[in-house]
Amino acid sequence: MISEAKMIEIAEQLLKKTKASQVRWLPDMMHEYGSVVRLPHSRVRVFGTHPLDSVPTQRGMIVENEFGTTVGELERLATSPEGAILDDLLDAALEASQHKATVLNELDEALQGQGVMGGR
Repeated sequence: MISEAKMIEIAEQLLKKTKASQVRWLPDMMHEYGSVVRLPHSRVRVFGTHPLDSVPTQRGMIVENEFGTTVGELERLATSPEGAILDDLLDAALEASQHKATVLNELDEALQGQGVMGGR
């Protein structure tokens, strides 16, 4: 298994690359509130309990090999120091995988424009 220290380092580096728009996150079908990045021989999943669903809020990250075997796992309360890193990473990954900025820009343009909205 990947050490806890290495998992925290991976989370920090992923957060930095995600904020620089250098990670292609996808919605994670394994976690209702999560995202996944796929590489040729591995995947990284970040996930958590939805903030409205549960107190205390959990955050986690799993690294899997190409066969889906877990090779590293880190799960913390969002209020812990490591959980805060995972929380920031999850927020950034969800925003990227849901294309939130694109959606908001499109809606703003449509709402400010003239004429009928919708359809193609």
